[in-house]
Amino acid sequence: PTNSVLNDIVIGSLSLPLEIVSKGTILINIFAKDLKGNQSTAPDLKTLMQLGDLIMPLFQDVYYPEYRTEFAIEWSREYKVDNVLEWVYVIRIKANVLKN
Repeated sequence: PTNSVLNDIVIGSLSLPLEIVSKGTILINIFAKDLKGNQSTAPDLKTLMQLGDLIMPLFQDVYYPEYRTEFAIEWSREYKVDNVLEWVYVIRIKANVLKN
């Protein structure tokens, strides 16, 4: 979130239709508070990457049978958010869910 003073992880879905086999896209956005210097701030890219490295194995080509859900990471990258002094690490995941 913009101007946050915390490390934040925001999870949302772009689409997850209510069908027998639902295919959707999930976005995980990781924010790390900036490093403060004497006169300026800099993104904490090291923390962004470390948090991404912790989360990625949970979604890299895995199947959770108790939830009948399969995840696969489509891509991940860090980037600067337009028009604000904010960096985010995004993990885009494909999800397949089999309804009962």
